[in-house]
Amino acid sequence: MGKCRFFSPMGFSVKNEQNVVQPVAFAPVMGMKDSHVKAGQVIERKFVVGILPAGWNEVIEYISDQVYKVKDYRKQKEVSLTEAMFNILDLMRNEEYGGWDAHLKGFYDIEGDPETAPTVVHAAPLAIIAASVLSEDEEFYLSRSLPTIEYTLSLSGYRWATDLVPSGYNKTLETLRLNPFNSQFNTSYYEGLHRLLGGLNPWLVSIALPGDTLRKTKGYSTQVLSWVQAISAYNLTGDEKWKRFATSTADRYIDLQIYKNSSQPVGLMSFYNTNVYAPWWDLIDLYELTKEEKYLKAAQYGASNTIAGIRSFPTVTEDLQTIHPGNRFDGNTNLWWKGKEKYRLGFPRVANDAQEKQVPEWLVSPVGLGFEQPSTYFLRTKGKQVRPVFMSNWAPHLLRLYQYTRKPIYETYARNGVIGRFTNYPGYYATGYTDITLSPDFPYKGPDVSSIYYHHIPPHLAFTWDYLVSEAIERSNGNINFPFCKQEGFVWFTNRIYGNEKGKIFGDSKAKLWIKKGLIQIDNPTVNYLTAVSDKYFWVILSGESKQEESLTIRLDKVAELVGQGDIVQYTEKGKTAKVNRVGNAIKVSVPGKGFRALAFPLAETRKENRYPVLKNGIKVVDMGEPFGKVFLFRIRSPFGWDSVYGFAETAPAKEKEMSVSVVCNGQSCTVSSYPFEWSFYKLGMDEKAIVKVTVSSKGQVDKTEEIILNSK
Repeated sequence: MGKCRFFSPMGFSVKNEQNVVQPVAFAPVMGMKDSHVKAGQVIERKFVVGILPAGWNEVIEYISDQVYKVKDYRKQKEVSLTEAMFNILDLMRNEEYGGWDAHLKGFYDIEGDPETAPTVVHAAPLAIIAASVLSEDEEFYLSRSLPTIEYTLSLSGYRWATDLVPSGYNKTLETLRLNPFNSQFNTSYYEGLHRLLGGLNPWLVSIALPGDTLRKTKGYSTQVLSWVQAISAYNLTGDEKWKRFATSTADRYIDLQIYKNSSQPVGLMSFYNTNVYAPWWDLIDLYELTKEEKYLKAAQYGASNTIAGIRSFPTVTEDLQTIHPGNRFDGNTNLWWKGKEKYRLGFPRVANDAQEKQVPEWLVSPVGLGFEQPSTYFLRTKGKQVRPVFMSNWAPHLLRLYQYTRKPIYETYARNGVIGRFTNYPGYYATGYTDITLSPDFPYKGPDVSSIYYHHIPPHLAFTWDYLVSEAIERSNGNINFPFCKQEGFVWFTNRIYGNEKGKIFGDSKAKLWIKKGLIQIDNPTVNYLTAVSDKYFWVILSGESKQEESLTIRLDKVAELVGQGDIVQYTEKGKTAKVNRVGNAIKVSVPGKGFRALAFPLAETRKENRYPVLKNGIKVVDMGEPFGKVFLFRIRSPFGWDSVYGFAETAPAKEKEMSVSVVCNGQSCTVSSYPFEWSFYKLGMDEKAIVKVTVSSKGQVDKTEEIILNSK
């Protein structure tokens, strides 16, 4: 019986220090209705106990398959996941409804009570930067990506305000000092930034690995694992010492944290996917790097903890169910903050804004969604419903496990967390049964029944994008692959970020992902798609989400001039090819149920790659004395053929009010008279020498002037 595992209907078990199974069940739960008993009264309870001669992974699979009978039940009826991603990107472009503050260079923190100043958050900065690169969108780079880069080169944390916020992250003046070497942004972030910018800014290595060491950082309610940072350091430098460090440290991590339970109970506010069990998803990266099975095995063990926290009941049927009875649905109703104002979209509510109707049960079922923390499931307020969440960042990781193991449970839980869940950003809490959050205009019209966390929009984009690419990789049987970097450090919002580096699509090893709204049109929303381009081919990659074969028409109107008139070749996941006919700018194809197809369109002419020179020295630091301290200057080479100059003084808000910084750079100028003392100049020629003259003044007097040259090489 040494391999037996006890399980209760909730899938929990307890082991003692000798790793011997000790079944635990208790009732009543104090504070619940059935816990009120009179003195001398006998308490009788019934329990279902099961024992399997198997391990933790197998027990979870058994409970899921045989007890709760969880199926792959989600459907994609109205909007493809690809189009949903484009809708999320459009929302991010909208300052008002996307919650972007251009001055603060971030998304509003709706929980941040602006006692002194509004708070913004960057929970997935690499996703914001990748969005402009993938779509070759220069306007998005200027309005969102570049401000995000500047934020992460200067500010100390994911959260930031312009003044002390005693109840928030900025509790001390030290957190308000600006310095690229003292922040929560880790080695993996700067490695990702370097790669997303096309490797044109190798000076970023000095920030990613100061003194050839990993950055000493802390995440937000999550561990920043040194061995994960070491993988990024290896990717950045190619130095084998980082690979050795990653494997040896990960081996200890697996023994101490993956395979051993914590002996300490967790609190009511602990995040399930970061504080209750050890993160496992990065072990897949290590498996891919080393091909050692022990890392894949440990990842599977850890994944069972994720699955144990995913909603698995009640059983989903094809029946109809009534939602919004009496033309009312409350959902989550707390008033949050938008900048300095109390705000919630669609509030105060309008009568009958949630119409009673019947919908398919599968459409609104929470089965497949995870939960945030014990406080969102074990509620202490009368009349409040449990609150699973839409942030299924773990879903692409489960897809990768399915890719390597072919165990259906991983694909089932990955799909149930994502497919048909949203057509735009749906907010956070899936409280109760509603279809309000499924509308593409939900984040514009509301009513907000789920809590629209503005800073969650980029990480929602991140896992959507990760899912789309990971699905194509998995379904192609390895015939498709793309390099990635890693966004991590903010709770469980960890995902692979695919950028503009060359990957492989069957025999084409020069393909780059190029995904942009309207690039092609597909008339069947049950099919997800990706697009890519190489020197010779324009690629369309199709992934079907229906159980049956689906037909569709692809229109190439916007890329008609790019695509030539040669043979269009269709690939199956096994690499079998067939020619496809083209009628004008339209192609008709079919995709098998939950299947895959890739189409190679020959280009009208060979596509030439932009080759920009590398900027080796893009950082300068000068000491301007008190009260300003050091001034940091950066020259940033963009993927669009021009440079920008960004600078700041490190000082926190000072008691001295009469302070200003005047800056002149190649004919552009600005004066900053309040914290943060920062400035930006855009679109310098790559061969243009940047001459920056900085003058700092306090108490009405000029303190110091320095002229700094940022060379173009």
